[in-house]
Amino acid sequence: MRGLMLRSLLVVALALSLLISGGLSYNDIPDRDPRSLKASQLFDMIPAGKRGSCANRPVDNTLQDAAQIADKGLSVLEQLVHDAMTNNKNNQGVRWANMGYTMFGGKYKLENIPGDKKRRKKVRVTDGYSRVTKAMYNFQAVQFKLKNDRVQGKLMCGDEDLKLVHKLGDLGLEPKDKLISVAKKDPSNIKGYFLSRYWSPKDSKGAYILDKAFLVYIEDDQYEKWKYGYCHRGRAVMNRPSNLMVLCDRVWRSPTLRDTIRSQSSLIGKPIKDDDGKYLLDQQQTAGLDMLHETFHWISWDITDIKTSRGTAYGFSRCFQLAKEDLQQENPCDLDQSLRNADSHTLFGNGVTLNEVDWYPDGPKEQG
Repeated sequence: MRGLMLRSLLVVALALSLLISGGLSYNDIPDRDPRSLKASQLFDMIPAGKRGSCANRPVDNTLQDAAQIADKGLSVLEQLVHDAMTNNKNNQGVRWANMGYTMFGGKYKLENIPGDKKRRKKVRVTDGYSRVTKAMYNFQAVQFKLKNDRVQGKLMCGDEDLKLVHKLGDLGLEPKDKLISVAKKDPSNIKGYFLSRYWSPKDSKGAYILDKAFLVYIEDDQYEKWKYGYCHRGRAVMNRPSNLMVLCDRVWRSPTLRDTIRSQSSLIGKPIKDDDGKYLLDQQQTAGLDMLHETFHWISWDITDIKTSRGTAYGFSRCFQLAKEDLQQENPCDLDQSLRNADSHTLFGNGVTLNEVDWYPDGPKEQG
């Protein structure tokens, strides 16, 4: 009883914290079927025929897929938080709890349900409860964003409309000083342009411009990587200061969520890694998952792509490592890495949506 009271107090405290920080309640999320969503209700769309237009891309289906994955992730996290998850004969409850363990560091145990004739067991979180709860709040915020019918950003398919500039002269301005050096001294010198300090403007070679907004400063050591644009190497990007989401061409070569749901049965019972040692869950990439990943960046400055000693925390292995490090924290007030990592959320959502496969059978079957 005492443990239950402490858990209830923790939920109340976290909820109050979210409201104080400008958060939202679950009741604020629009009650809209993901299949009814239209990208034009969320994004300003670049007109057909112009560079960066999404006119020939399945953007509505992509938004619907992103919302469907977020719906499932939120539903599973709610069950974990509110002690409402039971383990069925297919071990589904344990599989879902394992995804919570591997992505957010939540331990759990199985408890008998008194009087349950089916002899099911309840899945109860025993460690990392605050992390699982905060992950639930993050999914709520994403759903509020995706299901809203108020235009909040701009969607670009490909980055052809981004202009790389090096000097004021590139903008038709005088004197033709180096762009960043002038911006650092006095941003007001560049009248009519909005400066987005998404990256620190150190000694830089240039910046990307869209609609008279400086989107990204290109630092010297990053120039070779970024000089050809966002999409030269990446799949997608969210520039939060300008509310611009860019989905690159390679995103649209991915299968749909419907495709991956249909094909998951062929993966049941197979090794969780391929011959190259890559986790199978990482290979279930869809356009909707890319949009969902960028939406997690969109809802909070804190949710980023965490850098680790092994590289940026993309993919199952590195996200799992973040969760294990969170479990080992001695100070419970530390800001957990897994909750600040976008891919931890999207992989969790995808893993519980493709629910026929045990994506991590090596995980703990029971914690306590």
